Amino acid sequence: MTVRIYIASSVTFTGRRYRSRSVTAPIDFDFETMVHGLQRIAYSGGDMSVSMVKALAFIPLSDRIHIPRSDKGWVNEELCWVNAPISMNRKGRDAHVLAAFVDSGELEWIVKEAV
Repeated sequence: MTVRIYIASSVTFTGRRYRSRSVTAPIDFDFETMVHGLQRIAYSGGDMSVSMVKALAFIPLSDRIHIPRSDKGWVNEELCWVNAPISMNRKGRDAHVLAAFVDSGELEWIVKEAV
């Protein structure tokens, strides 16, 4: 499944108009990984997100440095709750699982052996 993490990156704007300003901002980084659970994103008014779900995903060693250890999404050394855009996962190998989760109306699906 395709998941999304945010990487802090420095962007420099050049030219007379911008006077070589530099800004540090998060950049979306999408990658394929194994997912062990899905969770709906609920807002304060009780509404559910229709474009994004949370995924309990295996984070490769090279990408773990981009998610701070103080992040509340970490479950163990390898698994972290990250965002998974529904539109990016509508087609592909795991599309049927995501479609079944969205259609079920449940708040969370998780594989018990993963945790």
